Amino acid sequence: MLRLIDWLTARFRRFTVWDIALFKSTLLSFGVLVGMHAKEGGRRFLPLVWAAFILSYLALFFRIVTLASDKLTDD
Repeated sequence: MLRLIDWLTARFRRFTVWDIALFKSTLLSFGVLVGMHAKEGGRRFLPLVWAAFILSYLALFFRIVTLASDKLTDD
C-alpha cells in the first residue's frame, strides 16, 4: 500500500495547475453525485453530473498514466 501511495505522490508532484483543477473538478462532481443520490430533488440532472464525473475521471486517469509513461522514458 505504501508503494502505491509513493507512486501517486510522485505523479502528483508533477501536476500542473490545470491538472489540479481537473482533479478538483473530479472530486466536486463526485460530491455532487453523492448529494444528488441523498436527496430526491434534482434527479433530472443526474445523467449530466454522471457524464461530468466520468469524463473528468477518465481525463485525470489518462494524465496520470501519461505522467507515468513520461517518467519511464526519462529514466
